[in-house]
Amino acid sequence: MAAPDVIVVGGGVIGCAITWALAKAGASVTLLERDYVGAHASSVAAGMLAPLTEARHPSGGSGDDALFDLTVRSLDLFPSFADELREATGLDVECVISGLLRVAESPESASRLRERFRWLEGLQRGVQWLDAGALREAAPALEPMVHGALYSPQEGQVQSSRVVQALASAASLAGATVVEGTPVVSLTREGDRVTGVRTTQETLSAGEVVLCAGPWADLTEALGYHLPVRPEKGQLLTVRPRQALLRRIVFADTCYLVPRRDGTVLVGATAEDVGYDARPTAWSVGRILEGALRVVPKLAEAEFLGTVAGLRPKTPDRLPVLGPLPGWRGVTLATGHFRNGILLSAITAQLVSELVLTGRSEVLPAPFSPARFVA
Repeated sequence: MAAPDVIVVGGGVIGCAITWALAKAGASVTLLERDYVGAHASSVAAGMLAPLTEARHPSGGSGDDALFDLTVRSLDLFPSFADELREATGLDVECVISGLLRVAESPESASRLRERFRWLEGLQRGVQWLDAGALREAAPALEPMVHGALYSPQEGQVQSSRVVQALASAASLAGATVVEGTPVVSLTREGDRVTGVRTTQETLSAGEVVLCAGPWADLTEALGYHLPVRPEKGQLLTVRPRQALLRRIVFADTCYLVPRRDGTVLVGATAEDVGYDARPTAWSVGRILEGALRVVPKLAEAEFLGTVAGLRPKTPDRLPVLGPLPGWRGVTLATGHFRNGILLSAITAQLVSELVLTGRSEVLPAPFSPARFVA
């Protein structure tokens, strides 16, 4: 295999998006995935595009503020991002800006959501507060004891598995080489420069290496850098109601419900610290269903279609790790997106590809720098 300009390690949504962006810009790129493209968390994610109502409320800290700004920028990019993917591949990722109802299940939750509403109102994003009566008109299937909701009309969803597959296809069509079933076991180096990777089959050279492997192999340990990305299991399930119950995403205190075009509803999700065990469990199914039936009782009559689980890449501060590896040339980190991988794929691809192609690290928000984990 000829040495490419860039090797991207990891075939989840972030790795595939960066590969596509680099290939579109004219770079020769090889993507190496240990299993198959979209094998893990990216393909089983709910696919919500919901930074206004889901992300942590900016508290004045630079990390939370930067994450919120980045997620909103990516939300704004997504409709055109999805259109470009469809034009390039013919694959529809079902980008639907359906709006989202953030529902309060208690008076205390309603008070917190009203605070968030007052803050979001100043951002001119069209958010509205719906009292219990207005909410019953907007979503009659909801439990009548809910205490109001924050309505966010600019948020929506995509089919996460289709996003990953479309990105991989678009990257290949743009000239990238996508190699599956190829674990990377180490990085090669000369002096302070990373020169490529060593797989289980061969050694490959490249001008730049981008690491997007999520919670798997920490390839930087041998370079003296510990990347603190750990797995957190999230489990979701799918049901098919007898009739359409929801027109918008519903995000409650105990669960979220994402109605799909095909009539199914995706229900999630758990947050489990169980290491690398990605098996679905009966306990998780019960917990998710308990929350869902409390919010939408009529789901008790829905057909149960199945459950999936994935391992989200989580950092100690729940912020992504984006930027050059401290003390080394030729290697960039793009990982740790936690619950926001699908949402942040559009903006991450744009920023990381610019960094790799130009060397301008200032394009990336400082709070996400890998240097924050240097002792």
